[in-house]
Amino acid sequence: LNMKNDSTAKATPADRNAGRLEHGLGTIAQEAEEAVEQGITGSMTAEITIGTDGVASNVKIDGDPHPLLKKTVCDCLYGIKYVPAKWNGKAIPFVFTLPVFFN
Repeated sequence: LNMKNDSTAKATPADRNAGRLEHGLGTIAQEAEEAVEQGITGSMTAEITIGTDGVASNVKIDGDPHPLLKKTVCDCLYGIKYVPAKWNGKAIPFVFTLPVFFN
């Protein structure tokens, strides 16, 4: 994720041009569509820990989503390469939360 030192800056996925984000979101969309066709809906909050190397080291799911939805979100978030946050020019680990809705 790209983050400025400003705490109000929006975080954006790093490899938008490399297609990783689109692939991950495409996977979520396809698996979510399959789940919704089966009548599975739900919401959750994902807490993602990004290391100084830009790799997600931990994804914690809050809520009680259907296992298919939880797996889909985790697979996607672990599969994205992020740009690490920087503070005073140095990469730092950080945690962010992401609300996810399937309906």
